[in-house]
Amino acid sequence: MVQKKIYKLPVTSNKRICQDIYLLELKSDELAQTMLPGQFLHVSCGSSGFQILRRPLSIFDCEADLVKLLYKVVGKGTASLTDFQQGDIVDLIAPLGNSFVIQGSKPLIIGGGIGVAPLRYLVRGFNRQGISPTLILGYANADQAIMSQLFRSADCQLFSCTMDGTFGFKGNSCQLAAEMIQESEYDVVYACGPNAMLANLPPTKATTFLSLEAYMACGVGACLGCAVEKSTGGFYHVCKDGPVFLRDEVIINV
Repeated sequence: MVQKKIYKLPVTSNKRICQDIYLLELKSDELAQTMLPGQFLHVSCGSSGFQILRRPLSIFDCEADLVKLLYKVVGKGTASLTDFQQGDIVDLIAPLGNSFVIQGSKPLIIGGGIGVAPLRYLVRGFNRQGISPTLILGYANADQAIMSQLFRSADCQLFSCTMDGTFGFKGNSCQLAAEMIQESEYDVVYACGPNAMLANLPPTKATTFLSLEAYMACGVGACLGCAVEKSTGGFYHVCKDGPVFLRDEVIINV
């Protein structure tokens, strides 16, 4: 396993995709070849240094010598990331966290909102094994659903849904997943999204992996700020023990 360390990587692109969603591309042959689906980076905010704490960003995809990060602007820290321009240097810690276990021959992948962020690279992992997974992506509205265009080059059966019905299936990703699980048997399920989504995933006998979202101060398990309750008692820490867990390992509090 590659040891985590500080990298200073050049920006090749930082584009607005929709509303408050951006795709940041960094050049690093080393990370592009060694990062695993589900892992994340801890990124320093902007160049002014006004934000001390880093922000965790999922690996959206790795291609050739590029590491791609899909992020949402939710406050001053992530807003400062939008200032990065081509040629700027981003300070980050990587690789962090565990990864998705790629298994099974008929996977179902479910994402909601910015929870779609680590799923393109997961699809790529299955494609490398000659498997085309089924992918459900859920959004609030058609503007957010523009993110689905980022998956067009992926080999998958892609289904999109929106809460207001302005694009694709009307409803959330869990509702669509419930219908599809009734119609077809999947041998493994992967999900990433807000806790409200993860807590309402439809029942299935298939092995289910969850990628959890959490606020992180340190990203290495020192501050204990990203605790999630174990189903057997006690706590895991998303940054160190996750972000990927088996569904029956954790208790999702909404």
